[in-house]
Amino acid sequence: MSFRDPTGDTSKDPDEPSSEDDSRLRDDYPVSGVVNRVKVPNSVERSAVLADPSIETVMLSIDSARKLADIHDETARTYFREDQTVITTTTVHDDTLRKLDWREELDIVRRFGPDFHIPTEYSVYEPSMSPLEQLRAIRDSMMGTEWFAERLQNHRTHVFVQAKGWLPWHFRLCRPTMERLGEDFVVFYASGYEGRVHQPISDVETLVTELKPSGILIIGQQSVRFLKRAPPEVVAAAGGRWRKQSGLEDDVHEPKAHAEWKAGTEEKLGSGQALLNSFSTTKVTENG
Repeated sequence: MSFRDPTGDTSKDPDEPSSEDDSRLRDDYPVSGVVNRVKVPNSVERSAVLADPSIETVMLSIDSARKLADIHDETARTYFREDQTVITTTTVHDDTLRKLDWREELDIVRRFGPDFHIPTEYSVYEPSMSPLEQLRAIRDSMMGTEWFAERLQNHRTHVFVQAKGWLPWHFRLCRPTMERLGEDFVVFYASGYEGRVHQPISDVETLVTELKPSGILIIGQQSVRFLKRAPPEVVAAAGGRWRKQSGLEDDVHEPKAHAEWKAGTEEKLGSGQALLNSFSTTKVTENG
C-alpha cells in the first residue's frame, strides 16, 4: 500500500465520454470499469454476486482466497460465475502480510486460479518510513512481482504490476519491472486519503508522468468526484462502494440500482484531462 497525508481539490469537471468510449475501455485493457471488492465467505453477498449480471469483475483478498481454497475447497471458477473476471490481491492489512511468504502466496494462487493477481505487497508509508526503507519496500515488491510472473508463465493467472509510492523516484523504481515483464497496465492502491480528492489525483498524475501506462486499475477510489478528475489512464476502479449503492448493506441487493450506479461510475472512467507530458513515443510491448 502507499499512503500520504491528503490536501484539498481544485480541479475542474471534465466533459462526459460517449457510449463509444465505454466500449473502447472494455476492449483495450485487461480489466476496465467497476471492480467489485467482495467479502468471502458470505452467503448473502455471494448470492448477489452470482445473480446480478452487471457484476462482471470481482476482487478479493489473498486471505479470502486462502479460506475458500483451504476450508471450502473452492476455486475462482467454482465460487464465482464462469463469465466473471476474478482478481486476487495482497493489498491487505499489514498483519496478514506478515504471516504470508511468497511460496505460500504462490500456492494459494495456483490452487484458487484467479484470472489476475496483484502479488507481494510491501507497504510504503510517510513519514514513518525513511527514504531507504521506502526504497527497500518498493524494490522487494518489484522483485516479488517478477518472481511471481516467472512462476505463473504457464498458469491461467496473469500477474499485474502494482505501481508503488507517490514520489517520482518511487515510481521510477517500478519501471524496470514493467519493461522486463512487457507490461504497460498497472495497479495503484489509493486508499488512506480520508475522503480527500486532490492528493490522490496528484499522486496518480505523478505516476502517469513517470511510467506512462496505457491504463490504471485504481483500488480504493470509486467516487464520481474522484474519477471525473483522474487522468484518462484510470480505466478501472475497485472498491466496496457497490454494497451501499445496491442496498446490500441492508441485506437487500437491487440489481437495477447496482447497474445504474455502475453505469454512472463507468461514464467517468477514462474521461479526465490528459497530462501534456503523459504521451510516450515508445510503448512497452509483450517482448519488452
